[in-house]
Amino acid sequence: MFPIEEGSRQSFTGRRNPPRARRLASAILAIAFVVPLIAGSTEIPALPPHIQGTNLRIEFDRQLRSRVVARFDKKETLLGPFTASETITSGNQPVSEFSLSSQALERIDDAFGSGERLSLEGKHGTLTKRVSVTVYNDFPGMAFFDVQYTNTAAAKVTIDGWSNNAYTVNSQAGSSSPAFWSYQGGSYEKRPNWVLPLQVNFQQENYLGMNDSDYGGGTPIVDVWRRDVGIAVGHVDTKPRLVSLPVTMPNATQATVAVHFKKAITLDPGESFHTLRTFVAVHEGDYFRTLVEYRRFMVKQGFAMAKAPDDAYGAIWCALGIWPFHGAAAALRHAADCQTSRIRLGNAR
Repeated sequence: MFPIEEGSRQSFTGRRNPPRARRLASAILAIAFVVPLIAGSTEIPALPPHIQGTNLRIEFDRQLRSRVVARFDKKETLLGPFTASETITSGNQPVSEFSLSSQALERIDDAFGSGERLSLEGKHGTLTKRVSVTVYNDFPGMAFFDVQYTNTAAAKVTIDGWSNNAYTVNSQAGSSSPAFWSYQGGSYEKRPNWVLPLQVNFQQENYLGMNDSDYGGGTPIVDVWRRDVGIAVGHVDTKPRLVSLPVTMPNATQATVAVHFKKAITLDPGESFHTLRTFVAVHEGDYFRTLVEYRRFMVKQGFAMAKAPDDAYGAIWCALGIWPFHGAAAALRHAADCQTSRIRLGNAR
């Protein structure tokens, strides 16, 4: 309330300028009545949901789309626009926009250390999505996503698949070609490079199942980096999963990454399902930092890395590829020709 001096109160009740006095009194009463209503209103939009660590921030809009900000050397770098980062498909149609209905930020302390967790809920018709994003102090450049979908309808819902951490990455302003380099986690018969510069129209699915009769699997991570910063996505499940990690470069100034899992899931009324736990990471330099941090997190989940034997670092000779194309005799000649080099390198057995 505004303080009202004695002289002012007299002017309200006196005969001097009564219309003006009444108008002022009415205005003050109106303000006194409206302000408490505004203070208790749920219609005023809250600040956009976000969570951040030392080296990254994840921002959401009110449709639960998100974007990633890298934070290095007291500088913040927006990596791309808001995208529908966590989605499902149903009836071969994407379900991507979920209206934000609640949000909460809390301190946490679990097996992976202390940090913060942002919990969001959104609705799309009779589907409810809950997104939990956790940032740990010990992993300042990573954010871990747990996503759940619930069928609130009276009928069953069939889901064809889901995607997490689907981001568009913008090229660095004023950078020269190539705008992006990338680490590809998939394995293919044609043996494409795992580390390569991206070109316009590049597209690789990085499916971690069998891509040919004797090729498949891989690392559940893909990474795209610019000269200043990079971004990686992947999953941290403790078992091999048949996910895809598609990387594309649709035009000269953008690249995309995602974690995708294609599997038919039927939800009964009231039933929920969880995606795999996935992550997004930011870094300076190339992809190596991502692999190191991924390994550290997996060790915290109980993985023990076996010590590589000394001969793992020795030369490996392979002539099997010659056999189907040039015959057994050519393969044997090739092996014999290599014997001199093998002896010189101390690799002969």
